[in-house]
Amino acid sequence: MYNHPSSLIHTPGYIAAGLQTLVLPPDTPRTASAKRAEGKQVPVCSIDYLRLSKQAPVYSMNDLRLNRHAPVCSMNDLRLNKQAPVCSMNDLRLNKQAPVYSMNDLRLNRQAPVYSMNDLRLNKQAPVCLRPACGEPDGSQDGLPTRHASRIVVLGAGESGVGAAVLAWTKGYDVFVSDCGTIAEKYKAMLLDRGIRFEEGHHTEAQILNADEIVKSPGIPDTAPIVRAAVERGIPILSEIELAGRYTDAQMVCITGSNGKTTTTSLTYHILREAGMDVGLAGNIGRSLALQVAEDPHACYVIELSSFQLDNMYSFKADIAVLMNITPDHLNRYGGEMQRYVDAKLRILQNQTRADAFIYWADDPILRREVAKHHPEATCYPFSDADRPELKGRLTADGQICIETPRGTLRIPRTALALRGTHNLYNAIAAATAARLAGADDASIRRGLETFRGVEHRLEPVARVADVEYINDSKATNIDSCRYALQSVETPIVLILGGTDKGNDYGEIEAMVRAKARGLVFLGVDNRKLHAAFDGKVPATCDARSMAEAIAQAARMARPGDTVLLSPCCASFDLFRNYEDRGEQFKQCVHALADGKEARSAEGDGARTLQAFRHEEGDVHPESVSGRHSDLDHLHAPL
Repeated sequence: MYNHPSSLIHTPGYIAAGLQTLVLPPDTPRTASAKRAEGKQVPVCSIDYLRLSKQAPVYSMNDLRLNRHAPVCSMNDLRLNKQAPVCSMNDLRLNKQAPVYSMNDLRLNRQAPVYSMNDLRLNKQAPVCLRPACGEPDGSQDGLPTRHASRIVVLGAGESGVGAAVLAWTKGYDVFVSDCGTIAEKYKAMLLDRGIRFEEGHHTEAQILNADEIVKSPGIPDTAPIVRAAVERGIPILSEIELAGRYTDAQMVCITGSNGKTTTTSLTYHILREAGMDVGLAGNIGRSLALQVAEDPHACYVIELSSFQLDNMYSFKADIAVLMNITPDHLNRYGGEMQRYVDAKLRILQNQTRADAFIYWADDPILRREVAKHHPEATCYPFSDADRPELKGRLTADGQICIETPRGTLRIPRTALALRGTHNLYNAIAAATAARLAGADDASIRRGLETFRGVEHRLEPVARVADVEYINDSKATNIDSCRYALQSVETPIVLILGGTDKGNDYGEIEAMVRAKARGLVFLGVDNRKLHAAFDGKVPATCDARSMAEAIAQAARMARPGDTVLLSPCCASFDLFRNYEDRGEQFKQCVHALADGKEARSAEGDGARTLQAFRHEEGDVHPESVSGRHSDLDHLHAPL
């Protein structure tokens, strides 16, 4: 959602937005003064990157708002410094200068005359490209969006990528979608229905590197060759969330963290629905934000954000930002540098003002350090399970959850929470605070906390077989998530862990594994790091190359009264499509075991090597059958 300009002195943006037809051909004569000015600054070739006083880019007259007034749709609507409407170039005056009759007369900050959009130079910013005047109709006579020259390329054709393509198409962009892997049939149908051009199985540079902007799936690393090529050519790269934010003024409740963000996001959404609010669920869970903005808009969105999505967000603003915690994760994507990962998480605070809210866990040492260093602009709502006066969310000695907002104090007995465990107490306090700030009434908050039943694949009880409990925690794709799971189980454990390592330090859970684990099953293509970390430290370890094999091995190790816990610590995409696929296969194999049948993994389980996956698609987050994005960690792990 954009921050709109607060003053009317930034007339160059208005001119750029309204005078697209005045571009002069390259051979247009220029005066000596103009020639002297050329080459000293970076030309602005369009309005795409025009920024006003560090505000968000202005993409069209429709995006431009003056002092929170209605959009400026034509020169007639434009007023400068409370003057009369600007009906033509003749009426336009800049900073008390003489009237501007043509581009030739336009001077910015005492610079040389501007003869065309190619000569327009603003604050040394980078070039961008022309868009049609906003006065053009939204649709042509055949009912389709008006097409224009600006081109958006979408890399990755999963939930977020296709959502971004649909939104760009509805706004009249020339859209092209490229996916190195095979596009799922439902997404292919969405593209075909709208006539959006796409390719699968490869990236064609000629079709991609002529883009004005690229929307990149969070699963594609910046090191991917096609991304590097785009960066070298100066093509802006943004996320689906950034694109969607340009076209909605909805309230944005944004949640991130290394752990707990999915539960907190789902619980916040559940409470707001209980309150009868018009709310959508988006980001790492739910439907694509861009698709909802295009076809099913809401007044409010609750958005789970990964660090990879935050990396490519620039002008988007969270009205309510929630940061649950920061612990080591995804260091393989950040060059092994923890601070780069921390900085990515803190991007959730960018563009916030005092009118916005920042909710965070006060006892996280990294967050304490970063908050003290950055002094967030937003109003802060720290929370903890302690009872200290500086906390806005706290737990009292008598077991009352207290949440303080400008509306007063909300008190809820901890015993009323449907979810158990200290980590879920944090999730509940954060969600209730966010929901209250978003407008939910207190009765709905209480009811939501009492009725929420948890998140699939997160400490999900599956079945009891031969007096052994089986728990699906496939969403635990990092060390801290696994630690929470181990803490929550009070019986001896057979732990299934492994997958694609993300720079994990297994020493952080070694003591707990030693104390609780009867055995470990390493489920992955390459388990050498796990063997090095745990061999000789627990009674038994073994390898498995499929979920069926892992369940069979775990069942042999377990004793009556034990718990078999799938809490992998790792991303899933060496053997599975995503963490959801991994969790579904776990449940299927457990139910088969309960029915006395031989457990069989899904076709191809165990046959997909990491190299094969990378060849398929390092950029699309593989989509689950449920239509959620994927866990290319990124996308859906508690990151």
